[in-house]
Amino acid sequence: MKNNGDSILIVDDEPLNLKILGKVFGDVGYKVSTATGEKETFSILESTPPDLILLDVMLGVENGLDILR
Repeated sequence: MKNNGDSILIVDDEPLNLKILGKVFGDVGYKVSTATGEKETFSILESTPPDLILLDVMLGVENGLDILR
C-alpha cells in the first residue's frame, strides 16, 4: 500500500537503523527525514514538522524521553 506523501522523522543514534527504516518508509511513499540527536531533531521540527516521529528512547548520551518532553 502506497502512502500519499505524509512525512516521518526518524530519530536514532544507529546509522544502520536510520538507513533501514528510511528505506522501508521511503519505498512506500513517506517523505523521510532523519536525525541522530536532540539538536538535529529540533532543527527539523522547527523547519519542517513531520506528520509522525519514530523516536529511539536510548540515544547514547541523550535520552529520547527528554526530547519527547
